Amino acid sequence: PFPERELRTGELAAVLFHSFGCQGVAAGGVYDALKKNSPSGGALHPVEVYPLVRDVEGISPGLYHYNVRSHALDLIRETDRDEAERLALVFVAGQEYFAPAHAMFMLAVRFYRHNWKYRRHPKSYRAVLMDAAHLSQTFYLVCAERGLGAFFTAAINEANIEEEFGLDPLEQGVVGVNGCGVRKGTDPLALVVEPYSPGQ
Repeated sequence: PFPERELRTGELAAVLFHSFGCQGVAAGGVYDALKKNSPSGGALHPVEVYPLVRDVEGISPGLYHYNVRSHALDLIRETDRDEAERLALVFVAGQEYFAPAHAMFMLAVRFYRHNWKYRRHPKSYRAVLMDAAHLSQTFYLVCAERGLGAFFTAAINEANIEEEFGLDPLEQGVVGVNGCGVRKGTDPLALVVEPYSPGQ
């Protein structure tokens, strides 16, 4: 559950930049490779991020695209908070505990960005799923460092997400959803966890 304090603009900016943003560019012979905080097959970074903002200080609720080049949100369509939460519930296939998140991040693979190099490789789709997994792990680390709650789910309604964001699923396919918000209740770092010993 997430409380009603807004996610601060700086918190969202930090999550976007350190999880998904460009940290530098390495000039190469065939192409310039983006340097991010997560690895990517061939340094191609085919995963684009489409935020659904519900409750962030100074940012209208709505559907956005994260513009890595300028570290900015490009507005696709404004909503209100109620519609944002309704869309969130649809996007995560009715998982009610995720819908009140302050912001969600749709991970959409731009297939050509990966396939121009690996189009004949039978395992190329596996590589883009790993890219999304690496990004999600970095997302968890960034949120934990800032004291935010975080989640990832692959139980999503990708057809609904692609329709709402205007994505052509033959060009960009949504493979998962991350979300974050201000924690409510007990600090999970203060919980006492009993160690597990197999066979006892």
